[in-house]
Amino acid sequence: MSKKVLITGASGGFGKLTVKTLLEKGYSVAASMRGINAKNKGVADELQGLGAQIVEIDVTDDTSVENGVQKAVDLLKGLDIVINNAGVGTLGM
Repeated sequence: MSKKVLITGASGGFGKLTVKTLLEKGYSVAASMRGINAKNKGVADELQGLGAQIVEIDVTDDTSVENGVQKAVDLLKGLDIVINNAGVGTLGM
C-alpha cells in the first residue's frame, strides 16, 4: 500500500517537482494550489494527468484549508504525510 501525501503549493517550483517525484515513486498524492480553474488550471491538469488528485487550498484562508484537507482525506482515503510547501508573500516599503 502506497503512502498518501498532501502537498501544498504544488503549482510550481519545489512543490510541482515534489509531486512529480512522489508520483514516480508510487505515492498517492493530493496536490493543492489556488486557482485550479483559473491561473493554475494548466498545471492542475498536467499533474492530474500524471495521477495526482487536485485540491484547491488557499493557505491564507482557514476555511479553505479545512475544506481542502478534508477533500484530500476523502480522495485518498486518509493521509500519512503532509508537506506544507505553500508560502505567503508580502511586499513592503
